[in-house]
Amino acid sequence: MGDNIQLTELQQDAIVELLNIGMGVAARSLSEMVNEEISLSIPNLEMLSRQSAATHLNGESPITIAAVKQCFKGAVWGEALLLFPQDKSLELVQLLMKGVPHEMLNELAQDALVEIGNIILHACLASLANLLAIDLNSDILFL
Repeated sequence: MGDNIQLTELQQDAIVELLNIGMGVAARSLSEMVNEEISLSIPNLEMLSRQSAATHLNGESPITIAAVKQCFKGAVWGEALLLFPQDKSLELVQLLMKGVPHEMLNELAQDALVEIGNIILHACLASLANLLAIDLNSDILFL
């Protein structure tokens, strides 16, 4: 990575475990919202430059993804990127918006996905901040 941030394997494992705790909080929040069990995948931590990240994502199988990015700053700073395969993101939106007529879902899907991303990323970052006893501020963007 161009910024020369180097983490040991133990440090990377610790960060992933902290984020995994946050994913558990996020899954529980989403589950309560839809009255169904929601399971989220274990976070993946990669330290990449923007160019390397773009190359990495473009090299994956050609699926359409929806992404929500949350920039954070404070005692630590960076960007958290939440990626959804587009078909899975639409399933999640449909689950969250039960009772909304199907024709309206497309109009509301982007806003709903931003809110879902906000819930997930905020839970992860808030858990990280709480566990490390640090302050973090964040802004969310839909890509």
